[in-house]
Amino acid sequence: TTAILEKDISKISYMLKRIDTIDVEPMGLLTILFNNFRNVILVQLNKYPTAELCNMTSGQFYAVKKNNINYYTKEQLVRIFMFLSSVDYKLKSGELSSEYLIDYMLIKIAKLGEFA
Repeated sequence: TTAILEKDISKISYMLKRIDTIDVEPMGLLTILFNNFRNVILVQLNKYPTAELCNMTSGQFYAVKKNNINYYTKEQLVRIFMFLSSVDYKLKSGELSSEYLIDYMLIKIAKLGEFA
């Protein structure tokens, strides 16, 4: 998830090549991505963010502020967050299968985030 937040294409590529040997649960990945992008939005899009205002511990706030902001524009963050918000519903309604969920999320985030 860090590679996705930082748009690190080489790390994402490395992980995708080894996805069959890595224990990645699609719904777990969705949950972590959802929470991480929400935290980035809370910090990056707030004019004067604080840990309290963002409902984070000081450690979480510091980590997000130091490592995860300004990789995406406001518009990209909102589009990605809306996409991640819709995935759970699509899975439950049968519109999506969890079989290819990881690939689908990565491709869609890369497209929405305009990876180079």
